[in-house]
Amino acid sequence: MRKRTAVLAASVMVGLAVMACGGPAGAQSAKPSLDAILKGGAAGADDLRKIEESLSFPDPDTRIATLNAILASGEPSYIAKAMEVSLLSDDPRLRETALRGKFETGGNYRVEVDLSESSKETTDAAGWLRQNGGSISTDGASGLMNVPLGEYYEASHCWRHLSWNRCAFSLAGEQVFFSSRSNAEGQLRLDETGTLVGSLLVGGKGTPVPIRIPLVQ
Repeated sequence: MRKRTAVLAASVMVGLAVMACGGPAGAQSAKPSLDAILKGGAAGADDLRKIEESLSFPDPDTRIATLNAILASGEPSYIAKAMEVSLLSDDPRLRETALRGKFETGGNYRVEVDLSESSKETTDAAGWLRQNGGSISTDGASGLMNVPLGEYYEASHCWRHLSWNRCAFSLAGEQVFFSSRSNAEGQLRLDETGTLVGSLLVGGKGTPVPIRIPLVQ
């Protein structure tokens, strides 16, 4: 079961709904006033609590609209809290929107590779890591590749590698496709901990090795 966000603070949500529709709250389709959530400069504890509560609003369309507005605000502390809440939500639409928003913000993605099973495929994966700037643990049981992400490329429907003019991540619902040099292809899904988990195949044949990409700190 996915982690539940905090219980709604009724007084806050009633106030947001009233400000959004100009009248008494009650209709589930009412959109919360984002000015009330995103007002001011630096976010304090109260502001972050409001963000968490607004993303627990009963109406799913309101949750999506609220998340999109928070992402558009450009305030790092608001965005970090919204991402944490949304990626751990039990609402699949909210998780998908959060995944898309996460990739839109760019940044560096930590691809962790499980090399503990001795096989040709893990040897190939280790070779892929070495050839492309990755690292391998001292005991050889795991590997790490940092993937700096560039902008979304509309023609290919993907987010490109920052330093390589090819697709890095593409999204189909909650399924994420990862591509890299050396014909490395991965498929992942978001789990209940806010981590992308799946597998990576190097060279186009054989048995994929397990990989994970943490998204929630």
